[in-house]
Amino acid sequence: MIKKFQSSILKIFFYIIFKIIAINIFCIININNNYNINISFSSAASHNNNNNNNNNNILYSSNNIKMSNNNNDNNNIEYTNEEIIQHLVKNIRLPRTSEMKSDLANSPSSSVIGEIYQPTLISTKQDVQNKIIWEQWTLRSEPSVHGLIPILIAKPMVEQEKKNILKYPCVIVSHGTGGNRNQMEFYLKSLVKNNFIGVSFDSRYHGDRAKHRIKDYHEALVRSYKTNGKFEKPFIYDTIHDVQHILTFLLEKRNDVSPDIGMTGISLGGMNTWFASAIDSRIKCAVPFIGVQNFKYAVEHNLYQSRVDTLLPVFEYAKEQLGKEKISADVVDHVWNIINPGITNILDASNTLKLIAPRPLFIMNGEIDLRTPKKGVDIAYEICKKEYMKTYKNEKAVGKYLKYYVNPNGGHTVNKVMWEKAIEFFIYHLINNKYSGNTFSSQASDL
Repeated sequence: MIKKFQSSILKIFFYIIFKIIAINIFCIININNNYNINISFSSAASHNNNNNNNNNNILYSSNNIKMSNNNNDNNNIEYTNEEIIQHLVKNIRLPRTSEMKSDLANSPSSSVIGEIYQPTLISTKQDVQNKIIWEQWTLRSEPSVHGLIPILIAKPMVEQEKKNILKYPCVIVSHGTGGNRNQMEFYLKSLVKNNFIGVSFDSRYHGDRAKHRIKDYHEALVRSYKTNGKFEKPFIYDTIHDVQHILTFLLEKRNDVSPDIGMTGISLGGMNTWFASAIDSRIKCAVPFIGVQNFKYAVEHNLYQSRVDTLLPVFEYAKEQLGKEKISADVVDHVWNIINPGITNILDASNTLKLIAPRPLFIMNGEIDLRTPKKGVDIAYEICKKEYMKTYKNEKAVGKYLKYYVNPNGGHTVNKVMWEKAIEFFIYHLINNKYSGNTFSSQASDL
């Protein structure tokens, strides 16, 4: 009797175990099915984006904590434009006051000197042959040592009687990593020949803002990482703060600059152009060269190494602090979001590039550029295009104000063809077809 009872108990026990296992297997199969459906839609979208986009005289060449599923989910959140702007503003407007001194005792930025916003003309030189006047200025965007911005301005040489009545459209040109304002002379000359005033400046820890060239920049990035980006963000964000003060200087302190201001830049300068135009509508037309990058895409597809190499010391330092053997995707994502919070999610190209709409935007990239992988740029462009469609309604109209050129077989370079396209775009939108608020004149011929 007892044996029969024990046998019955065992049968019931195994039956319950079997049911539990069966139910779990059923749930797993359903979850996987749903997951596969989502993946297939995502792959189709990427395929469509990639299908939408298909070296002459090179002017510029590069010479060549693990992410959880929840973190990836957060990256896919759709943010409103207002949320994106608020996040960007928060990162650009750091507490830049004399009160910073005690907190930055070990930082070069601790020396508080000079009057903020004070523009000073350093020198003037006339180039009679090219009919250009070159001016060297300094402008202070904050009271710290690194708030002093060296600026180079090239303007057309005009008769004395016309000096106070002529106003020119203006284009700001931002250099790449390791460069400086004076290296942009070619572009400024070209702009003056086409009736623009050309302006270049030294980015944070570049040119005359660095004693030891690129070393100072790399040390500043490590310092920013150590302090969790509390006081300075030398990669992009702090330079955007400077650009906003340069815009104020051009529009409010000079009598030869019209409100028709554009911006362009190469590599790091292209990123500066993208972010400055996203946050400041005083930039009426933007042409970022080889700078627009989908940081999230690069991390997820292990296409980050070429960009990381330009800022290697901060990634090496983080790798050691995190106890990692190599600079892996999780290290890269971690560093990006310390020194540039939000850069792989809310402030990535897929979200911030569209803030430039409906103002004219021309993105230029190399087909095989390893620093700005094309497929990632394609995704950001397609999202941006939807924003332009809200204003211009059809493909033909959008095509006048949003352009995307991919240099065939081009790497991280800018050539004459690309620059000529940029000049044509600036002439069309800043001279012939001026942007005004959310409306455009339609008197000029089509591009």
